[in-house]
Amino acid sequence: MDLLDIYQQEIEHRVTSPSGGNIYDFQTKSVHAEASLYSFGCTNLHPYIAQHIAESPNTVSVLDYGCGSGADLLIAAQNHPKLELTGFDPCRQMITQAQSLDAHNTVEFTSKDPFSSKYDLILSNAAIHLLDDQKTIIQQFYDNLKPLGACILGEFVCSSKDIDFPNDHFVDSKTPLLFNNILQQEEFLNHFFDAGFEELEVLDRKIFDPSPNILKTMQNGIDSTVFHQKLKSNQFYIITIKALKKLPETPVGFQCHKCQTVQQDTMYRSLNKQVHKNLYNGLIDQKINISHCTQCNTPQFAAPFQIHDMQKQKMAFCFPKSMEIQSKQLHNEIITPYKKRLPHYEMQLFFTPDSFVTFL
Repeated sequence: MDLLDIYQQEIEHRVTSPSGGNIYDFQTKSVHAEASLYSFGCTNLHPYIAQHIAESPNTVSVLDYGCGSGADLLIAAQNHPKLELTGFDPCRQMITQAQSLDAHNTVEFTSKDPFSSKYDLILSNAAIHLLDDQKTIIQQFYDNLKPLGACILGEFVCSSKDIDFPNDHFVDSKTPLLFNNILQQEEFLNHFFDAGFEELEVLDRKIFDPSPNILKTMQNGIDSTVFHQKLKSNQFYIITIKALKKLPETPVGFQCHKCQTVQQDTMYRSLNKQVHKNLYNGLIDQKINISHCTQCNTPQFAAPFQIHDMQKQKMAFCFPKSMEIQSKQLHNEIITPYKKRLPHYEMQLFFTPDSFVTFL
């Protein structure tokens, strides 16, 4: 049995006994009641899709990678009728079922390679963890997004990869196929940064306990003591993430504090090390947010911005050198209120890049 065989069994079962699962709330189900009965996802992406479209109204082209029977796209078609929707799934039976639910032909469903086009938004709901090479498909997402495109995904991850699901431990290959490729959360998220995404945010995380179902499928007579221990110590999660290919920059004008030359640059107003890993590294390497005068090459901050490192519990507030005369006022207006909210954090004002990099 391979993954496509499992898919075929699932869709055949769902056609005869629609269940609907429990990922959608009542409001989402009511948008397309029939389609919601055939969802194969792990979480309700639609509140996040709606928020993204409100924030990025130029979103038009949308791909759902691993669309299954099309539930998410058919609901999105009703909620956002201006979208151009494409659903890809390698299982032909899934595509046939999706097309049968699409009475008004609002979605292009296909089992052919979807990456001949660029998209404003790529969705995926409980599909990536089934793949052997998740790093490659995430890179394809990045490569096939438009410059300001985004991904919104729901996926299964775990706290530790120190567990295998050997075929000979189970009554069939379904459990190993469904669970062997689930990645540790940090590894999964790092694939997005490695692909080049500039912003990655975990929007939601829920505990997911598959152990009762896993144990039911184990072979009798197998010495699985070690497996039981590892399964018990591992934590599984359902996460919802949003990844932006590029974070928009802010154009700024500034006057060099040394030679007084007036010039322009671009910058990011607020960066979080865990959310903007690639941009943070660019900042440490002085490739972003540190402007070099076009005349005298003096490094400086062109405009105010802040950096947040949640792991080290540090915050840096950076200002042009010309604002150093206001340092006491800035401390009272910025550091003091933040310290009341986050007393365990280390915080500092900076007016030149040299000590700032050392602090971070």
